[in-house]
Amino acid sequence: MLPDISVVLTTYNQGKFIKKAIDSILSQSFNNFELIIVDDGSIDDTKRKIDQYSDSRIKKVFKQNEGPSSASNVGISLAKGAWIALMSGDDISLPDRLQVQYEFANSFNYKICFGLPIIIDDEDNIIPDEDFPVFFSDHSFSNRKVFKRLFEKGNYFCAPTAFFQKDIIEEKNPFLISSLQLQDFACWLSLSKKYDMPIINKRLIKYRRHANNISSKNNNGRMEFEMKMIYKNILNNMTWELLHEIFPNQFSVASMNDKRCFEIEKSFLLLKQSIKSVHEVGCEKIWNYINDDVMCSILSTKYNFNYLDFFMETGKFNTNERDESND
Repeated sequence: MLPDISVVLTTYNQGKFIKKAIDSILSQSFNNFELIIVDDGSIDDTKRKIDQYSDSRIKKVFKQNEGPSSASNVGISLAKGAWIALMSGDDISLPDRLQVQYEFANSFNYKICFGLPIIIDDEDNIIPDEDFPVFFSDHSFSNRKVFKRLFEKGNYFCAPTAFFQKDIIEEKNPFLISSLQLQDFACWLSLSKKYDMPIINKRLIKYRRHANNISSKNNNGRMEFEMKMIYKNILNNMTWELLHEIFPNQFSVASMNDKRCFEIEKSFLLLKQSIKSVHEVGCEKIWNYINDDVMCSILSTKYNFNYLDFFMETGKFNTNERDESND
């Protein structure tokens, strides 16, 4: 009999925590699942601890270190269940996590859902919700509202609570292998174009935050770069009708049948964003239009936007500023 749920648990050098993570899945109140453990080339004792388990529900994968996106993609590709639950090797699923998400998604016909975390530190001490308000600030269900919220303010989903039908994953690699910080954010943005993505108002996991990872200059710089690369492409292949529905005041009737105007208005949407790296993507696009005679003329005649307006936009952000979105 095939499992209803495939739990994809990815890990890298998490020997201190991996046993608690595995045990939290094996002790779930929901029984018909498989546990796919993907070790992304750990060099500590993670592999040894994984090998101590002989439970028939466990499938073990030991691969070379290629990052969390690659590990997640491998696990998803091996999944036999109709549903996939994500899990990290340093987190702890609460006993009814799978039961709650399975019943919720099926009862309300959702293709994907998330839950709320209890945030803990390396020693299992609870961290106050107030320290990470992003996870508790918005429970919008409508995919249009979710996309708008993600686009304008960044990620607010707790990735290890993700629970979704495998058949909604259309790409071979749903998580960007080139991304280390924001691989899940790009996936949620893509899925929110099509699906409602509710957050169940219930604590489903203990989500571990490591002190040495929270405020790293390398992480912040990498995050800005990854954000920029994601936003360069996120509006591609989105129709005028869809974008007009999500951002009704941003897209004019004139741009519905004029591809050049449509591209300009997408760039203006990026320019309006307060996230530094996203605004820069808009500036880059307008830079190219300013240097194209036809597009420059459209900017001027149809949008009353000229060189001086562009220079105002490029001067808005100090190069030393760091936005803290998606930390």
